[in-house]
Parts: sequence; C-alpha cells; structure tokens
Amino acid sequence: MPVFSASSGINQLRFSIGGVYRFATHWNIGANIAFGWLRGDATDSPITEKTSQISYGLFCSYAF
Repeated sequence: MPVFSASSGINQLRFSIGGVYRFATHWNIGANIAFGWLRGDATDSPITEKTSQISYGLFCSYAF
C-alpha cells in the first residue's frame, strides 16, 4: 500500500432512523436502519473500497 496521510475534518455523514414497540408490560421489540457516506480524505484512502454503507438491526429487550 502507498503511504497515505489524512488531514482533519468530517470523515462521515450518517442518517439513521429507528423505532421501538412495547408489546407487553416489560417486553419491547425494535428495529433501526442507518445510511452512512464517507467524506473528504476518507474517500481517497487506498484501503477504501466503498464510500457508502447501510447497516440495520432488530432487537428485543426486557425492562425490569
């Protein structure tokens, strides 16, 4: 890999949305999704393969 020197600044923008639903007295279920975009020097790095990312998750929780 060639030498790479990144400067300071914003390296990522991210937008996310999620929700939670209580279906019983102590139990919840939920989901979230996030979209991220690399910015600035992060896009020029020799190890960067993609400049955007999507992540998502589902969860179940119990509240005491």
